[in-house]
Amino acid sequence: MMENDNQQRKTDASYLSGKKIFDRITTCDSTIGGIFGSITGSQGSGKTAMMLGISEILMKKYPNQKIFWSISYDSPMQILKLPDGKWNILVQRDCPVKFYDRDDNMAEVNLPVTHFGTYKECYEKAKTGMVNCVFFKRRESWMTFISFLRKSIPEWKHVFLDDIAEIVPNNPTGKRYHLQQKFLSDCVEIRKSLMNVFYNTQIGSDVDFRIKNKTMLFIFLPGARHITGRRVTQRAINSLRKDPIHGNEAWVEYDNIFGKMTLTTIYEPIKGRNIQASLPTDYESMDAEIEAIYESEKA
Repeated sequence: MMENDNQQRKTDASYLSGKKIFDRITTCDSTIGGIFGSITGSQGSGKTAMMLGISEILMKKYPNQKIFWSISYDSPMQILKLPDGKWNILVQRDCPVKFYDRDDNMAEVNLPVTHFGTYKECYEKAKTGMVNCVFFKRRESWMTFISFLRKSIPEWKHVFLDDIAEIVPNNPTGKRYHLQQKFLSDCVEIRKSLMNVFYNTQIGSDVDFRIKNKTMLFIFLPGARHITGRRVTQRAINSLRKDPIHGNEAWVEYDNIFGKMTLTTIYEPIKGRNIQASLPTDYESMDAEIEAIYESEKA
């Protein structure tokens, strides 16, 4: 996925550093621990492709581990760009999600899904060596699901969060503030656990600053904005090459070192797979069952 596309880059110091960091991202070593990483960039810069690429490498290197994926509603389901046999869909009971074909006048389609109740059942029904796309009744349930995985599953697992600002928005109020405060402790502990969590966002300022401040790895794609305190500058980000044929460049920063990578795998849409997941327009997707989400961690 992340390759140097000519001989010069193979000896370039920035690409050597980038390879070292990327090897760290895709290596599960219990003596080192997990990763809590972010991927930022403008629309179309390759944020989701980056997550797909990382997940494919993990599936290949660790076929007996489980990968979980959270997608945004009302946008193309990017996991369907993966071949058959590499994705699986899990839906929580009573979640009214439906699937629609964007190329067929939003006709409703049936995708193969597996239903679950508790977090434990979700983990047990997830498949190894595949990307498990999970739909909870409430998208903020990902906070307590990650807490469950970290505390209750003593083996390696991986989570990819598309558009994390929908899950942990900045400046939350009321019960949502306290839920995100509780999630903060899990973000801090990810580095000590057998778990990787990667998230993407287009606008970093939309993400809860408390959680963003605990992020330990940063991948900057074209159009990203510099993050205060990070070594990768805005000038460096602005110099990134955008190449839809050969792949976009990216800066990666981890543990006070930084380097460059090239996103070489281009995930083209598969014919007949331009599908989106949607909830009913009158379905309250935030806060209405926040207390139940607190309790779900005990399930």
